[in-house]
Amino acid sequence: MDNIKAQRLQTLSRILKSDGIKKAYEWVVNGNRTGLFRGTVYGPILLEVQVQNKQHGIYLEENCPCKTNSCHLGNG
Repeated sequence: MDNIKAQRLQTLSRILKSDGIKKAYEWVVNGNRTGLFRGTVYGPILLEVQVQNKQHGIYLEENCPCKTNSCHLGNG
């Protein structure tokens, strides 16, 4: 995991007041590596999204519910 994702994961865990998001992320990463899923699973969303404009990031953080920010998405 790269440093930015690690920082985001730590922040999200603090906001949600739970380490469950870290455990879920590790499970998804391992599932992707081992072929557990039919396609690739991405997430939590806030770890995957990158915006160039800081204002866009602030908008996402303020307007997307915590449930959405911690969701995982798959293709397959």
